[in-house]
Amino acid sequence: WLYLLGRVVEEAEQAFVHESSVGSYLNDFWNRIDLATVVLMLICLHLRVIMWLDVMNMEGENGISVFVGQDQSLFGISDATRNVMDQCVQICFSLSSVLVYIRFLDTLSVIPSFGVLITIIREMVASSAYILVLLIWVALAFGVALAGLLPQAQLRSEYFLRPFWVPWKAMLGDFDFQDTYDVLGDSAYEGGQSLMSYVAIILQWAYILFTTIFVVNLLIAQMTQAYEEIEQQSKIFRKYSKV
Repeated sequence: WLYLLGRVVEEAEQAFVHESSVGSYLNDFWNRIDLATVVLMLICLHLRVIMWLDVMNMEGENGISVFVGQDQSLFGISDATRNVMDQCVQICFSLSSVLVYIRFLDTLSVIPSFGVLITIIREMVASSAYILVLLIWVALAFGVALAGLLPQAQLRSEYFLRPFWVPWKAMLGDFDFQDTYDVLGDSAYEGGQSLMSYVAIILQWAYILFTTIFVVNLLIAQMTQAYEEIEQQSKIFRKYSKV
């Protein structure tokens, strides 16, 4: 937590002293990574303090943590709520660790060839943003359609195995037509919903065709063009950003 305090002071000094404005501070990609890391760690700190204060006067039994099995305490936080808070702490710590490793890439960019690579990747992703938005919007459209065609599967306890997420998984090449037949059947002998299964399968074929043949290739072409445009000037860009 002393490290976190030092980071808060460091980022505040950079935002309010070294930069002309907060907006100028946020314009830098690495500063946004730093800010997100600090915010996540502050959330962890606040949740930890709240949970500690909630049970600070209680003693655990037989070596069991005081956080377990306490239904009422100083703030009246239930055991279920405390469990959710503890999970949030773990999630925030995990996400902040990812950001810390990403932030270290800026330090590694002092190596010329590596710094050029980082610059190229950032510009390629930025130049492809609109295509990614198109891909997400199309996935949303087909996800809603499949959720309507496969209503039984929308009740699954495994949230991300529901039909709405089929197009999102298909982006990564993970699609299962058999699952549609398992839900609706493919003939009059299997639930009498074969017409809906036909439409659902056709929709999945159409989505996969559109995304893999058109959108993905368009994305590759856009990234290739951006790479060629930036590769020649990436060293200049990197040195300018360091200045």
